[in-house]
Amino acid sequence: MNLKNSTIIVTGASRRIGREICLLLSKEKSNVVAVSRSKADVVNEIKNRAETQST
Repeated sequence: MNLKNSTIIVTGASRRIGREICLLLSKEKSNVVAVSRSKADVVNEIKNRAETQST
C-alpha cells in the first residue's frame, strides 16, 4: 500500500502501538497527525527519525 503523502491521524500516539504506527508511517513519508492525552516527545522523535532516514 502506498501511503506516501497521505495524511493519517493516529490516536494514542505516545505509547505502544500508536507510537510505533506513527514511526512506521513517518518512515513511509506520510503526513502524521499524532494525538495523545499525555504529553510525550513522540512528535520530536518522529521528526528526528524522518530527518535521519531522508539523508
